[in-house]
Amino acid sequence: MEKQRFAELLVNVMQTQTGREFIYELLDTMEVHVPNYVVGQQSVMGYEIGRRSVGEELLRMLRDDTEEGLQLELLMRQEARDRPKEKRKDEFYDQFEGGNV
Repeated sequence: MEKQRFAELLVNVMQTQTGREFIYELLDTMEVHVPNYVVGQQSVMGYEIGRRSVGEELLRMLRDDTEEGLQLELLMRQEARDRPKEKRKDEFYDQFEGGNV
């Protein structure tokens, strides 16, 4: 697929609220905004860097290869900020909630 066509498809996805939520969650899963350094584990670090680079390329395409990409990215981030956050639980520590051990 040529680069410009991919950028067009990305903009089409970003034009809907559901699409923006999907891309935001995808970027979050790829940990685009988290440093990926794993000391002493080169294979793990290589995997993390590779995954992150895919997310960074999506953002680069959105920002650089489309006219409305920056506005759509800003809207995506505003909507993500305004969504209620799910409280992530740690399974180990959850067993201690309410005194039930």
